[in-house]
Amino acid sequence: MPPPEILPFWELLFGAAVLFGSLGVLGLASSALTRERTRRPPSRPIILVSVLLIVAGAVTGTFASSKYAEAQTWKFSYVVEVESNGSASEAVVVPIPRNESLLQNLHVSSGTANWSFVDTSHGRGLYIGFVGRASVESSVPGLPRGFPRGEYAPSMAMNATDYAAETWTFYSGTAGVHIGLQIHFWLLDADLAPGWSTRDVSVAPPP
Repeated sequence: MPPPEILPFWELLFGAAVLFGSLGVLGLASSALTRERTRRPPSRPIILVSVLLIVAGAVTGTFASSKYAEAQTWKFSYVVEVESNGSASEAVVVPIPRNESLLQNLHVSSGTANWSFVDTSHGRGLYIGFVGRASVESSVPGLPRGFPRGEYAPSMAMNATDYAAETWTFYSGTAGVHIGLQIHFWLLDADLAPGWSTRDVSVAPPP
């Protein structure tokens, strides 16, 4: 028997907002009806609790709306971290997403590095010249959840499926370098040998 389906957090929040608001309105309506029938002032505690419930419903509903908007969008992230064992200038070429427009705000976030897009015999990639340790990254907020998965699949890839691929990487240097690459869900963490080589990348977590 399959496990019961758990409602998304924003749906639970909307449900709580409706419940709070309904109880608050019901309390005020009950107080008004009591006043009409008995000609006596309504109970202040009931009015206070009813108003607080309505306010709680409005606040919860606003929070639920923000969570709903967040649940319906993706934030694309592209991060390359390189770390060399030496102190001389070195370089790597690493995969990029197939849709280069996702990298329009690409920048060096730490360390000393320069970068450019390059065409290689294995496809389009990102060249990074660096010293020691550096990071290059880009992010795009607000993409719809239906954004095509293939748009952020890695370039220079072989034997690619929806969840795994082999990609070409290049390292120019002798000291040895470690790279950490994230293309949205695609992750690569490896030591590179000089020259061209292939590395396995995989999707984690699955979309």
